[in-house]
This record gives sequence, structure tokens and C-alpha cells, in this order.
Amino acid sequence: MSIDIIIAFYNPPNNWEKIVFDKFEELRKCFSDCKTSLIIVNDGSDKKKYNQELSYLKKGIRNFHYISHKKNKGKGFALRRGVAASKSCFQIITDIDFPYNKKSVISIYKALNGGHDVVVGIREENYYTKKPLFRVWLSKAFRKFVKFILKLNISDTQCGLKGFNKKGKKAFLNTKINTFLFDVEFLLISQRNQLNIWQEPVNARKNIVLTNFKFRVLLIELYNLFLLCIGLFKRR
Repeated sequence: MSIDIIIAFYNPPNNWEKIVFDKFEELRKCFSDCKTSLIIVNDGSDKKKYNQELSYLKKGIRNFHYISHKKNKGKGFALRRGVAASKSCFQIITDIDFPYNKKSVISIYKALNGGHDVVVGIREENYYTKKPLFRVWLSKAFRKFVKFILKLNISDTQCGLKGFNKKGKKAFLNTKINTFLFDVEFLLISQRNQLNIWQEPVNARKNIVLTNFKFRVLLIELYNLFLLCIGLFKRR
């Protein structure tokens, strides 16, 4: 049995490499029954700027794989590169600051090991107490849109913690959206292909700082959402 933790980053915060090392090591010890690897994709950050941090990770983590591309193309694009490079039975995607606690990541793995094709993290209500008010409103409004307009039977599509097996991997690699809405596209493809999707409650780590979306990012995502809707309605 084997599992890959896959992360994409773009201009990460200070000391990100120590967070990654500490949290990955915690998980590796918990997954003692299988080979655990870390795949990190640099989504267009200045590679030379992070040589020291990457050297730290390469020395400390035995199964460490690094992928880099010159231009920032979006989280969806970067994660597809990481997932495509994965050779393990299971893949778990998360963020550079490992925002979800160890127990939550372990529960994703257990659900995959239990036979589910795709496991989606569902954020508990207390997650929203740590969010800026605008992001709370945006997240809840988007959940209703996904449920009633896109007819997607997932209560929280945008949680940054998800896992999948080989069937789920194939669905993930069929996504086209490069930015944040790749999650919705992935789950729509998985649902359309009748994959076994499991929703697992997860919790954020303490002291995680969450920020608002930039207006430009929001406009791009609204455009991608429009394209998703057009493609969905054409299939009906």
C-alpha cells in the first residue's frame, strides 16, 4: 500500500518548509503501514528564491518529489501535474500550510482504504469562525448554488483536503480548469462517472489565518463557473 501527499504552492509564507516537514512527518508516522511520499509543485514562484527551503526538505524527507514550472498557471493546473506524477495507490491533496489537523487527514486515508473512490473533506461549522465575514457569506452562497443549480450532491466542494484512488485519479486528470474551481469540475466528473464519493467531516488546525479573495481572482472564478454551467447544461 502507498500514498502520496500532493501540494501546490505559489509564493508561500515564511517558514513554510518547516510546517511542511513537521506535518508530513506526523502523517508519515501515522501511516506506518504504507509507503508515504510527498509531491510538491511550484506553480511559477521564483525557483532560485526557495533553493534553501527545498534543500531542507530534500535532506529531511526520504520520499520527496519536486516539480516546478516557470509561469503561474493556477492551483488546478499545478495539482494535475503533481497527481499525474504520482505512482501510489492513493493521493491526498492539501495546501502548503497543512490547514487541516492530523486527525482529519488520517480520516481521509481511512475512508480511501475502506474502498471509497473519492473522499471529500467537509468543513465543520466552527471552521467559519476563523474566516473573514465576506468569505463566510461567499462560501455559504456558493454551497447553495452547487446544490440547487449544478445538482452536485456534495455539501462542501471547496474544502482543500481531498483524497482519491486510481479511479478518482483518472477523473481528476480529466479536469480542465486551472484555477480554484477545478474542485467543482472534479466532483462533477466523479459524480457523472458514478464513482463512490464519501464526505468526511474535517477540522482546521488551530491558529490558521485565512484571507479574503482578491477581486480579480473572484472575477476569474465567476467566468469559470459560467463555463462550467454552460458545459453542464449542454450535457442535459
